[in-house]
Amino acid sequence: MKKTASILIIAAVSAFTFGCKAQQTATYIYADGSGNSYSISADSIIYDPITPAESSSGYYSGGEPFAEKLDEIEFQYISAMLDKAMGAKDEQTDTRVMGTGLIVRTKNKKEQEVFLKEDSRMKAKIEAWLSGFK
Repeated sequence: MKKTASILIIAAVSAFTFGCKAQQTATYIYADGSGNSYSISADSIIYDPITPAESSSGYYSGGEPFAEKLDEIEFQYISAMLDKAMGAKDEQTDTRVMGTGLIVRTKNKKEQEVFLKEDSRMKAKIEAWLSGFK
């Protein structure tokens, strides 16, 4: 009986701990200056490019869509970059216009967004890292 109770307690604590960790993990959407978007979660990145029909010129294409697995280190790296950019007020602008970047972070059911200036160093660093998946 004691063994069964111990197993149930361990299972309950493990489920609670896992649930808390899952709630604390943020998900992100990053949209580059052309409107191509990347959905980033703890285990994957999904690229949704602009098509010529969606582009303002009628010709631009963001390439082919893709979905890739992310390992824990890759997710930690990109999420740290995105979080840093979200806290860097000097890299941000108040409005989303062509050429700016957009970061949307969802964590614990709360959504925050920031716009990165077109000439932002952090925007360039984020986009350089993301382009490695294309």
